[in-house]
Amino acid sequence: MNASPNMSTAPNRIGVLCQRGGHRDPYLAALEIVNRTITDSGVTTPPFDPRRYCDLHHVEVRDRWLPNCAARLLPTRAGYIAEIQADDPQSRKNFSICHELAHTFFFSSQTGSSSDEPYARGAAADQEERLCDFIAAELLMPRNHFRAGARTLVPSIESVQRLAGMFAVSLNAAMFRCMKLDTWECYYVDFALSAEDDVSVQSWAFSSSWVKRRRSTISFRALARLALGSNAPRCSGIGLFGGDTMDSYQYRINGRRRLRAFVYRNYPVTHET
Repeated sequence: MNASPNMSTAPNRIGVLCQRGGHRDPYLAALEIVNRTITDSGVTTPPFDPRRYCDLHHVEVRDRWLPNCAARLLPTRAGYIAEIQADDPQSRKNFSICHELAHTFFFSSQTGSSSDEPYARGAAADQEERLCDFIAAELLMPRNHFRAGARTLVPSIESVQRLAGMFAVSLNAAMFRCMKLDTWECYYVDFALSAEDDVSVQSWAFSSSWVKRRRSTISFRALARLALGSNAPRCSGIGLFGGDTMDSYQYRINGRRRLRAFVYRNYPVTHET
């Protein structure tokens, strides 16, 4: 995202967020602002429309062809403009809108400078980006609503797709939310694929219940070999050692092939809300 250096430096912005949210912990402060925003929007069931949130915080959303980023935030005298990549799918736009909206939670006023030069990078600025991703996920997939939806489903790629559709987010966003909220005992691994089907691990995430209850598991590369051995772009119900199950699917990012493996136990984990 692009923002103005005149809006204040990143360390001071974290302090503003904490002050606005009434907590010394920036994540608790962010969650407090999120909960107020959701309540004020009047939306009580998914999907949660990010444009309703933007209206509350004086952010105008505009689709635009952006050459080097998915979105950016520009200050105006009346508030802010969130410019969103025009050719992104709506599910990704929703997350981008909420991410840019989240940056306004770090400003003490509802307007900023007219400049749109990027502010300097550093540890505090990186923390702000992580907090904005956290806020975007909480706005689009409020934890109690997301857990309630997951409890009605059994773990599988199809269930994650249903959650993604229910909350109007991407499959990747819904899957990562499952890990963060520990909806099921599961994990995923994302691989990059070469033309010769060589694999390299790009990212992974484990639910906390999987980490607590598992001492060892199949290697990541063995998962990839199993998925690719089916010679199908999408696989479901592959049995693994210990009674676990894997689903997998192939997709592309910027023309490059990727493989995602989703491993889970065969029953959902029950959570208190």
